[in-house]
Amino acid sequence: MDSQVQFMRVLEFNPLAMAIATQDGRIEYLNRKAILSLGYQLSDIPDIDHWSQLAYPDPVYREQVAVEWRGLISEAYATRNEIAPHEYQVTCKDGRVKTMAIGGVWIAERLLVIFDDITDRKVAEDALKEAKAVAESASVAKSAFLANMSHEIRTPMNAIMGLTQLLRRSHSEPERLDKLGQMTGAANHLMGLINDILDISKIEAGKVALEEIDFDVDEMLSRVSSIVTQRAHAKGVELVVDVQGLPATLKGDPTRLSQMLINYLGNAVKFTEHGSIILRGRVLETTKEEYLVRFEVEDSGMGIAAEQLTHIFEAFDQADSSMPRRYGGTGLGLAITKHIVEMMGGACGVDSVQGKGSTFWLTARLRRADTLVEPQAPFAATGLRVLVADDLLITQMVHSQLLGQMGMRVVSVGSGREAVAAIKQGELEDDPFALAFIDLLMPDIDGITALHEIQALGLQEMPVCLLVTATADEDALASARAAGYVDLIHKPLSAKFLRNWLENYFSEQKKTDEPAPEPSEEVLRREFTGKRILLVEDEPLNQLLAEEMLGDVGLDVFIANNGQEACDLVLKTEYDLILMDMQMPVMDGLTATRQIRQLEHGRLTPIIAMTANAFAEDRARCMDAGMDDFVSKPVDTDVLFLTLLKWLRSGRSL
Repeated sequence: MDSQVQFMRVLEFNPLAMAIATQDGRIEYLNRKAILSLGYQLSDIPDIDHWSQLAYPDPVYREQVAVEWRGLISEAYATRNEIAPHEYQVTCKDGRVKTMAIGGVWIAERLLVIFDDITDRKVAEDALKEAKAVAESASVAKSAFLANMSHEIRTPMNAIMGLTQLLRRSHSEPERLDKLGQMTGAANHLMGLINDILDISKIEAGKVALEEIDFDVDEMLSRVSSIVTQRAHAKGVELVVDVQGLPATLKGDPTRLSQMLINYLGNAVKFTEHGSIILRGRVLETTKEEYLVRFEVEDSGMGIAAEQLTHIFEAFDQADSSMPRRYGGTGLGLAITKHIVEMMGGACGVDSVQGKGSTFWLTARLRRADTLVEPQAPFAATGLRVLVADDLLITQMVHSQLLGQMGMRVVSVGSGREAVAAIKQGELEDDPFALAFIDLLMPDIDGITALHEIQALGLQEMPVCLLVTATADEDALASARAAGYVDLIHKPLSAKFLRNWLENYFSEQKKTDEPAPEPSEEVLRREFTGKRILLVEDEPLNQLLAEEMLGDVGLDVFIANNGQEACDLVLKTEYDLILMDMQMPVMDGLTATRQIRQLEHGRLTPIIAMTANAFAEDRARCMDAGMDDFVSKPVDTDVLFLTLLKWLRSGRSL
């Protein structure tokens, strides 16, 4: 069999539709697949003109195809290159329209045309595009719904929480303050639930983005522990923070990291009736650019049944799901944690034995901070001998490590009697203790009794004694001072707190008590009474609330009910500061801010967003529009006053 016959057999039985055309436009051959796919016989389309008339019945489309193919054929003939496939809508003999990818190649002065039927593929692609468009539209709709939901919930919550704060500031009766405190606690709890629901919805909509900023690890952990310390102390549960070896600063999202740790600690406090809760932090891996860190929260609580452990990080799941539930919660916190740690390149999990406690852990990849940590100055207490007395072994270890890292010589004991004996022995050996950290509650004698016995030793020089406690007893400080303690400090202790306290105590410049920082509201009242504040807010109740808050510190408040009114007022009058809502009728806060920045009176006026649109993207939109700062609703008066003080003092510079 010669090569031409072999070639024709290959064409005839090829799975692709093929045709052969001459240079002058005659069609000489159609293979079986072409006849089957297109329906035309060779007698139907003897040349290109007949083919075009049948395959492209629309004259406009036919001319477009003809022009394109004349150019392709000429170029391919001149260069002897193949014609890359181009997509066309081809009408078959039975009237069906198919999408064909048509290409070709010159062989021995003949053009071999190849037809690839991609109709099914195009249908699938179009269906995929449509489904994607529907999904994107749903995501946009969900995001808009979340933004509106946040705004609609936070707006009345702002009034509830703000009015409660005002009432607490105007009353001094203990019983009434206690009730208002309970209202505040309930409102904060409700806001926490709202934030969790909005967070999980944002995560599912793919709208959560992580920050990348330098942050102080010790400060972040202090804020985290302070949020749950009071609840732990109220139950008599000791909270220990053990983060030896973590860098002083890291780069990442401290807000989201705090959120996860607060969730772990909050759950631990909720399910622990006695004993201790330990927050640990360690570096697992180190590279030139980042750390893999692990945090874990270990408690001595009720533990979790084995069958619950496999799905406890799923949304809306809880270990306690019975009808007479003892513990509250939505079951969203752990699901949110799982999503966030995965965004941080980490993982999370739990180890637990029912009746013996649980350890919830997470890992995250955090970058090295850009900010260089300045070397600390020599410490005034370096070399001093210090005693740590605590019956909880982990607390002994952590406090001893913190003090040891400051250059002190540390001895630790586990009871009040041992503390008295150690101080007596130090006197006898002529190596007395300069400092003593003594726990309040110990199994043999408590810290107050221990100090009385130390005082009875008749020492040549008494150590500086500090009472350390994990309780929330409001009278403890007075009792400690009356007994002879220099101060009472609450667990958990941090390195920064200890260093600051000790430096203040031992510094010659700080031997006398320094006055407490003046509250920001007092500074506002003294320095900025009469300053003109334009409040742009459409809700009457929020207007009333803001007027009360701002008027209480001596500021003059002027109201604009929407952005357009604000622009009109700024055009006529100068204001010292503008508080701007985002979502209002007639004109929103973003548009109003942009217009105000074009006005002579508005270029240098500080504009602060005060809005129920509290997502990170809302803050970014405010900054992009020309605002200077952001206060979210419900408004915390302390945050608001600090922000006002900052901008009234500094003003705005271009």
